[in-house]
Order: sequence, then structure tokens, then C-alpha cells
Amino acid sequence: MSERKSVRSDQLDAGIVDDGIVNNNNGQESLAAAEDLMGTLEAGHEPFTNFRNLMEGVEVAPSESSSQVSNLSQRKGTNKAPPNALRSLQEKNNFHSLPDDIDYHEDSFLDRLRETDTKSLWMMAFLIFAGIGSIVTAFSLISSVNPTPKVLPTDVMEMNSFSSAKQVKQFLTKANMNVPGVNPSLTWFFGFPQSGNTYVFHILHSVTDKATATNYGFSVMDLEGKVHAAIHDSVRVYGESGPALYTSKFLETPDTRILTWASSDGACRNCHPRKYMYNYGRFRELCWEGTIMKDGNQVAVKYNPELVKSAVHLYRDPFDNIVLRFWAEREAKAAGNHISWLERYPPTHTGFQSWCNERDAEWYDVENAWYGPETMKLAEGVICRQEFYKYIMFHNNIARTRLAYNLPTFVIKYEDFHLEYEKTISNLVAFMGLPLLREPPEKDVQVGFSDRYFTDEHRAASKKLMRSLALPKVLDVLDQYDEVEHKIRSDLHKNQ
Repeated sequence: MSERKSVRSDQLDAGIVDDGIVNNNNGQESLAAAEDLMGTLEAGHEPFTNFRNLMEGVEVAPSESSSQVSNLSQRKGTNKAPPNALRSLQEKNNFHSLPDDIDYHEDSFLDRLRETDTKSLWMMAFLIFAGIGSIVTAFSLISSVNPTPKVLPTDVMEMNSFSSAKQVKQFLTKANMNVPGVNPSLTWFFGFPQSGNTYVFHILHSVTDKATATNYGFSVMDLEGKVHAAIHDSVRVYGESGPALYTSKFLETPDTRILTWASSDGACRNCHPRKYMYNYGRFRELCWEGTIMKDGNQVAVKYNPELVKSAVHLYRDPFDNIVLRFWAEREAKAAGNHISWLERYPPTHTGFQSWCNERDAEWYDVENAWYGPETMKLAEGVICRQEFYKYIMFHNNIARTRLAYNLPTFVIKYEDFHLEYEKTISNLVAFMGLPLLREPPEKDVQVGFSDRYFTDEHRAASKKLMRSLALPKVLDVLDQYDEVEHKIRSDLHKNQ
């Protein structure tokens, strides 16, 4: 049996076995080789020493000692064997144990780095820098997330009072608000009457020293923010064309954009529905129609709507807005010395309720015919029904007009001046492309005073009606007022 094993081993080593069949032609040579191999084994030599060293990571060259440690062994750490004195007899006899005569030592990081090939070093450097870059990018993304986001623009054509300075800059870069060869372009200003419209114009005059314009040239504003009847011919923005300057000759015309008070039609008080329910096409036309003063008379004029490249859309809390409409009518009656009317509708909860209820009863049949039974059913429980209807339809028509002319728009709520006074002014001035030359005047903003005029039931019914009539853009702002009302009430309570 041992003879057969010797032959087979030599045959394998000599490569003369093919699929288990011994080549008989070389039989004598194989036998001689086997005898030599047996003699080697008996002499104590180990023919598998090189193989074992290779398995353990020891690299042995034909001309070198088997005790040389390979780079592979150093990289994989196979030289971290326990000291020779601690080895057990079992480990020494184990086929896979390293020879006792190898010198075990611990290489430093620099030693290993020197022995690493250049290609691997470049790969390591690349991975390190890639990892650092990923970490920096991750921190950048995390820091850009605002954990308490405020109201942001609803689309790419809008910005608002709470936009950041970066958003304002990006918006102005993307928006085309210039008219080739014409300066300034017109920025239509839209605000339901008694929304704080004149307050916005006065602030803009105060901080920029630049003029504004109006479609209604029969009125002018002085530097104190007071509005007067015009007693001289209107000065027009483009000399012989365009709207009239709202500030007459007091302030210089800007070079970029000029804020222009546009249509306030559709907001008459105590009037027939035909005066505020005209179709949208007519509302749009009224935006570039106006009047100027000439030789002491009002003269109707029109201008090219292509001169208009942007808009400012002002909202105000609808409940505050409608109470102010009541106060405005009282002021008009006081100016006309209508004492009995003033006594009938005092500036109290009772006086306001009477003012609303009598108008609701007066126009019920007419409004039922014009609004339709479905809308009238939604209006059940609403006082001052006509006022809320006009408020929503006015803002709906503005939203349509902005869309029709593709106007980049600064959407602003009057209450923003209470919550973020300086930031609101700064964003408005930036939107208009004007210089901010001085500090704004002392804040004089009246908010949150309508609570005592409406019951909770009235407010709920009015909100339901408005939400059923509002277009999506208008509805977005109405929904914001739920949070605005809460903030203002908390602020007012804190300051009491």
C-alpha cells in the first residue's frame, strides 16, 4: 500500500497521471522518483513546508529562507501570534501553526503605509476626501431646513412679507418686471377699500422718497399721509400718458417700478348687485381706466396695460375690514351732518348689528335673485351678507387679473405690519426695486378690534360662506387668517 501511495504522489508531482490512469511508458521513472521521495521523508525533510508557509501568509522565494514574512502577512496581521513560550504542544503540532523560528513583531502604521502600493494609497485618499465631502453636504442640507417654516409663496409668481432676503433676491432675478425702453414700469396695487391702502402708500413714500401713482387722479396724498382732493392738473407718469402721480410734485418718480393704485370697483356700500357683480372682463378693463384732473375737471383716460409688469395684492382680516367699512360710512355721514343716521347706528356692537341687519333685509329679495338660492342658503346666519360677498368677489377678480397678465406679485396682509413690521416694509421696498433711505415711521397698526362686533356663530357662518365662494389663491390667504387671528389675540392679551 505504501508503495502505491508513493507512486501516486510522484505521478501527481510529475504530472504524468491523466484521469487516474498511470502512463505505463514512464513506469520505471515514476518508481525511481517514488523511492527518492521516500528517502527524503525518512531523512526528516518536509516537502510541504513551502505550501504551509504560503497558507499562513509567509512568502518564500526560491532563493530566500522560509522564515521571511510577506507583505500580505503584515497587512492582514497574521504576525500577531502569541509568544513562543506560551504556545501549547497542540499548537506546535497543528498543521496550520506558524513555524517557531519566525520573528514576530508589530509594524507601525507608517511602516505599513510605506509598504502599501501607490494605487492603493490614491484609492484611500479618494475615499477619505469623498467621505469628508459627503459629511459636509449632509450638514449643509440639514442646516438649510427651517424647523419652524413660516408662510411661503404659494407659487413661483408670488412672494410675501415672510419671504427671506434670499428668496426675495431669487424672485427678482427670475421675474421680468421691466418694459423695454420704458421707465418705470407700473405695479398695480389692489386692496379692498378700508384695507389699509393709504397706510401702505404712506410708508413707501416715507422710507424711499419716491413717488407713487393712482388711477384716480382726483385725489393726492401729502407727505404726512393725508389724502386731499386735487386742485390742480394731474402730473402723469409718462408725461402725456399713463396714470396720475399720487404724490403730485413732492417726490421724484422712481426709475424701476412705480406703485399704482388700480381698481377698487366692486366695493360700493349699500348698493344694488349690478354695481358689484359685473363680469370679470369688465373688472379687468377698469384696471387700466382712470381719471386725471385737467383744467379743474375730471377727465377719463386709459393707458396701455402692457406697461404693467407686476402687482401688490393687499388683504385685511375680513371681519376687521367690514367693521371699518361701517366706521367709514359713519365718517361720511358725519361730514354731511346726518345726525339722525349717526344716532341710529352708534359705533357699538348694537349699532353695527342694526346697520347689517337692516341692509340684509332691504336687499334680500334682490340678492336672492342675483346670487341664486344656493348661495343664499350658504349665507344663512351671516350678518352683513353683501359686504362679505363683495369682499370675496373683489379678491377673486384680482386673482384672475394677476393670472391673466402673468404678474409677479407681492402678496401682503395688513396684519403683517403688526407681526413683522420692519421685515414687511423691507420686502415691499425690495420688490419695488427702490432704495431704503430712512427708518420707517412709528408703527400705527390697528388690528383685532372686530371681536366685539361679531358673535362666534356669526364668524363661523361668514367663514363658511367666504370659503365656498373663494378661488384657490384667495382661499389660501383666508386659511392663513386662522393662525393670524390666534397670534394677534395672544399678542393683544399680552400687552393689556
